[in-house]
Amino acid sequence: MSYFSSGALFLFVSICFTVTSFWFFRRQRKKAKANLQKTLDQEETHISTFKEKALSLVQKEKNDFELERHKKEFELNARETEHLKKVDQLKVKQDYITQEKAQIASEKKRIKTLENNIHRTQKSYRQRLQQVTHLTKKQAQELLFEQLRLELDKEIADLRRSLLDETEKKTKEESQRILIDAMHRMTSQGFADITAATVALPNDEIKGRIIGREGRNIRTFESISGTTLMIDENPDFVLVSCFNPVRREIAKIALQELVRDGRIHPANIEEKIEDARRNVDAHILELGQKSASGLELKNMHPEILQLIGGLHFHLSNNQNSLDHSIEVATLCGLIAQEMQCDPQIAKRCGLFHDLGKTLDQTHRGSHAIAASNILKTFGEDERVVNAVASSHNEVEKTSLYAGILSVADALSSTRPGSRGPTIEGYIERINNLEMIAKKYRGVKEVYAMRAGREIRVLVSPDIVSDVKTQELCRNLKKQIENELSYPSSIKVIAIRETRFTETAL
Repeated sequence: MSYFSSGALFLFVSICFTVTSFWFFRRQRKKAKANLQKTLDQEETHISTFKEKALSLVQKEKNDFELERHKKEFELNARETEHLKKVDQLKVKQDYITQEKAQIASEKKRIKTLENNIHRTQKSYRQRLQQVTHLTKKQAQELLFEQLRLELDKEIADLRRSLLDETEKKTKEESQRILIDAMHRMTSQGFADITAATVALPNDEIKGRIIGREGRNIRTFESISGTTLMIDENPDFVLVSCFNPVRREIAKIALQELVRDGRIHPANIEEKIEDARRNVDAHILELGQKSASGLELKNMHPEILQLIGGLHFHLSNNQNSLDHSIEVATLCGLIAQEMQCDPQIAKRCGLFHDLGKTLDQTHRGSHAIAASNILKTFGEDERVVNAVASSHNEVEKTSLYAGILSVADALSSTRPGSRGPTIEGYIERINNLEMIAKKYRGVKEVYAMRAGREIRVLVSPDIVSDVKTQELCRNLKKQIENELSYPSSIKVIAIRETRFTETAL
């Protein structure tokens, strides 16, 4: 009995231990499962957050890429449009040249026909005179020549005029070929004329720092930099105004550094302006060296290179002075090569001709005279000095290089797109064209068309004949060339029209 009781007790204990162990392990399993589920939830939350950030970053990169792609597409379309425009212009010029060649061939054929007719007429007259009269051969020849001279005076005059016009046309075409060939081998970019620069501000608080207590900081900045700061209610930017472009650039760089640093007080302002001045001077010298190196010019004084680089900050009629000088120098070199002259001397003339624009008031005279004096001081060639001094016809031109410089400067200044015209200049050119044409006798009406590139003159047929109309057209063209300054070319058309009117009753 005791044995059975012990066995039952052991069995009971075993069952209890088993149940307890099962319950304990089941509880531990549930706890582990809960911890695992919690960990999985945390990982899913972390993955979801990371996924959102990644999607946001990808979307931002996609937007930036789309923006850049649209920008590139816009630039490509603009370039393609410009290219197509140039192709159309070249086609028009080619068609015009083809027509002129055909006209020349026709004129040559007509002259040849006239010569043949003259020989036949001369032979016929000689035979008739010998048959009808009993004059000697010498007397017959003299009579024949006198009659031919009277009959052919008008044709000879027309032939002479045709030959002179053809010679003038060939000379003009050759000069145009040289200039157009030079233009095709180079290009430049236009700029907009500005007298102020903007500096972005991160917030409205920095504006108060720039002004300072009782305006101390802004007065210090304006006094040292020589510029004017224009601060309005707009918190996004400050306007730096100054007519001196170098001072304006120095002030802009210094103000950007002050805004970035955040410490704005008189001592720091002076330090930043001085640093900016040194950086701008170094940049100007680098621009001068780069310009000379690009044109393959050597043996230049550092002060001349400094003046050349300073042209980068000067604008004239919306045209950057440094790019204009480089363009003129390139044109001078190309024209000099065509004319068998020294291209190095010609390029130095073109690069130096506007140096006076960077000089201050201490140098007397116009910018051309001042530049020539500086070049003479540093030992430049006399031909270069004279070309620069005579670029505005203030002194006499003593070399061929002065003429080359005048042609290249005019070509760079008046080619389409180089300078932005003003409405005042446009109106003045139109009025001058019409006033010049109205002064001629017999002119009824004058119309300036195509933005001043064509002028049509209507004359009274009872006052002006066909021959006088042609002379009027030629004289008007010469007067426009001598008295007016204009871009490209102006086409002059003189119209003489006679109308006959009857009324049936």
